[in-house]
Amino acid sequence: MSTDTATTAPGRPRGLRARIRTPRAPAPRKGGSALTSGRADVVMLILVLLLPWVVNSDYVTGVTTKYLSFALLAISLDILWGYAGLVSFGQGAIFGVGAYALGITLQHVDGVGGTYLGLLAAVTVCVLLGVAMGWFLFSGREIVGGFGFSIVTLAFGLILSLVATSWEPVTGGSNGLYGYAMPSIGVPGLELSADSVWGAYYVVAILAVVVYALVRWILASDVGLILRASAQNEVRTDAVGHSVARYRTLALGLSAGVAGLAGALYTPAGVVTPSLMTLQFSTLAIIWVALGGRGTLIGPVLGVIALSWGQNYLSGELLTLSTLVTGVLLTLIVLLWPDGLLGGVRTLGRRLRRQR
Repeated sequence: MSTDTATTAPGRPRGLRARIRTPRAPAPRKGGSALTSGRADVVMLILVLLLPWVVNSDYVTGVTTKYLSFALLAISLDILWGYAGLVSFGQGAIFGVGAYALGITLQHVDGVGGTYLGLLAAVTVCVLLGVAMGWFLFSGREIVGGFGFSIVTLAFGLILSLVATSWEPVTGGSNGLYGYAMPSIGVPGLELSADSVWGAYYVVAILAVVVYALVRWILASDVGLILRASAQNEVRTDAVGHSVARYRTLALGLSAGVAGLAGALYTPAGVVTPSLMTLQFSTLAIIWVALGGRGTLIGPVLGVIALSWGQNYLSGELLTLSTLVTGVLLTLIVLLWPDGLLGGVRTLGRRLRRQR
């Protein structure tokens, strides 16, 4: 008789999901049903597609284009932190690598072909960097996680930032990379170019939505379930036959690929500088995820939009006090809503339903 009670006990579900429940993964956020997430995704999609028509402002549209690339960066960090339980302080550096990869490519090959080639280069280089780091951290007898993982990613980010600053003939050094052609997507004869404000917005928006949907699909599968389980209990996850090292390497590669693509989508800004690869920028990505709600994908997007537009508004109204006010507001939000803005909205929704 088999001793595997997770698969033989009467009334218990069989297969992968039954076995993986032993190291109980973080339960979905309270109220965070698939239906709720689906509605949030639909609302976000509609807002993204209609925003330029609604605001009718080149300034707002242009700034939001940049924020969409930041949103993808926050999603890339949420893959690691929200699902695998790993906090990376080098995410900004990967973002910068992706931006440089597309920018350098567009200096030599323009148009749709150059854009696709640059995007492929950005994603490929960043995925390889992520997988190489995963092999280094997870292939030994003991898997490096927690504080050790954060320190290694911090050092990794500092090295990449130093390379970007020092490799002046290629990256432009401290002055940054500029003068490249604007990216374009589509097919010959039916192209959408980022050489205008609206064009840049829809180039970035279309690619960002496609990547978001792909990441959502991947993490809704058993991959996301196993990553959550590994974050809770590495030993039990390995014991039920799922290599923590392999899945975390997969998560690191996926996260790096998304971060690299996010950086590539920053290129319509017109210049790429080493400041994108600093510890300060990577820390900002951590704040976005914490503010919006980690482990939700849509939460980090809300975090980027809320914090970025909040800082934008406060810097115009309060000038030198904007940073102080932003810090106080962030502290209050984290204390009042530990699950982030999305968690707070869901909690408020449940309370309203109970009152009815």
